[in-house]
Amino acid sequence: MELYYWTIDEPTLMRQLIELGADGLFTNRPDLLKTLLHDMRLRP
Repeated sequence: MELYYWTIDEPTLMRQLIELGADGLFTNRPDLLKTLLHDMRLRP
């Protein structure tokens, strides 16, 4: 079963859901999500 989350606009919650393995996020703040994903890829 895939899990998608709707209207996640808080960076802290975005990070938590990504780290828990969410299959997708819908957000009103794609700029924040893009920055967060970029930052997470740079972490060791």
